Amino acid sequence: MTAEVNEFCKAKSFSKTAKPFTTPDVKEIPLERVFQKKIKDYLSTIPGCCVWKVNQGAYSSSGIPDIHCVINGKFFAFEVKRPWIGKETKLQREMVEKINNAGGRAEFVSFVYEVKEVLESEGVVC
Repeated sequence: MTAEVNEFCKAKSFSKTAKPFTTPDVKEIPLERVFQKKIKDYLSTIPGCCVWKVNQGAYSSSGIPDIHCVINGKFFAFEVKRPWIGKETKLQREMVEKINNAGGRAEFVSFVYEVKEVLESEGVVC
């Protein structure tokens, strides 16, 4: 785990190293939109990154990841889940697979450090 997770745990007054580790109370974990904003804000700092958030509504398709971006011609999509309690749906898993099969990169994430790891593995950030 990284400093971001440590900071989150410290701010919420529970320890990720407690033995045995128990999932924090659902009420202590911020809503998904908090994590989405942090990720979108991070992506906005990358030079040449075009980032947008997809808002779900009556006319949108189910399973579409929350955040999309293009960096140096490479398409990325991130489905953001609340840590410890967020659940992937079947439609989301299928869409992530379709994006990856089409040559883009899609992942389920909760924290900025996970997004950084994906971008580093693709060689678009250092």
